[in-house]
Amino acid sequence: MRINEFFSSAFLFFVTAFLGLTTSSGEAVAAMSCSTSGTMSFGIVDVLSGAASPAQPSIISIICSGANPNAVSATVCLSIGPGQSTSWPPRQLISGPKTLLFEIYKDASLTTVMGSYSAYVPAYSATTNGLSILIPITSGSGSASVTLYGSVLASQQSAGVGTYTNNFIDVSTSLEMFQNPNQSPVAICGVSTQGTKSSAVSFSASATVQANCSVSANNLNFGNILSFGSNIDAQSTMSLTCSNGLPYTVGLSGGLSGATDPTQRKMHAGSDTITYGLYSNSARSAPWGDLIGANTVAGTGNASAQSLTIFGRVYSGQTPPVGAYSDVIAVTVTY
Repeated sequence: MRINEFFSSAFLFFVTAFLGLTTSSGEAVAAMSCSTSGTMSFGIVDVLSGAASPAQPSIISIICSGANPNAVSATVCLSIGPGQSTSWPPRQLISGPKTLLFEIYKDASLTTVMGSYSAYVPAYSATTNGLSILIPITSGSGSASVTLYGSVLASQQSAGVGTYTNNFIDVSTSLEMFQNPNQSPVAICGVSTQGTKSSAVSFSASATVQANCSVSANNLNFGNILSFGSNIDAQSTMSLTCSNGLPYTVGLSGGLSGATDPTQRKMHAGSDTITYGLYSNSARSAPWGDLIGANTVAGTGNASAQSLTIFGRVYSGQTPPVGAYSDVIAVTVTY
């Protein structure tokens, strides 16, 4: 089986906003700027297993500067909306007409969805859905870090191969900041209104669904052969599961004898042999070998198990000694 190369996938965002405020007494407040950056890596996603694919924990760093000298803290309200999702929840990664469902969470147990304080998207706009970060300010500057978690959701076996992305440029994705004149935060994310919200924040998420196939085959048994007066036929099956929409070919090796002609394989009992062939049709007219484009079997995966039948024939007219004969065939799936 040939395995596609792996490519890393990441979710990267940068946010910058500026705030200029006055206090309730009318005192001018210095313009404070905050920036945040981080990555969330989903790695290569194998959807055929049906399992969820969690991301590595993402540490998001927030750095603020230029605050009023009297400010002892800043409240930073981070909101992440649905981005380019065409429906939600959950969020979607998009590859042309294909979608891959995923979510961003505030907790390692993946139970609390990261959302938005914005009212534009009800599914993500409860006042507890965004992330409130209180940053201590010293000499006009301060920093903090938070951790976000992500997961591509389970039971998406039908997702096609490709790179999926979502660019979060929706109005419910934003950064809002407040300067606080005392140690307890005056501002409450989702409630306070005196802060300044940045314009739509741009960041993206991506994941790559790898091409994958799995195969299993049942043994082919010709049974007890008492006479070679006529051909002896038998058949067996294999089960093949490949990624949705993935073209593949299936080849059968020449066995232990290395036969290049699929009709001239050999079963062995010591130095004695019985000649047999393997075919892809019941009429035994299409020899099944491992030469792509000539005698292999082609198909397209649909993320479900597909059954292929192997038709075998031991040819008449042979006179082998009594014994137990066997051969080993390698199944190769190329995609």
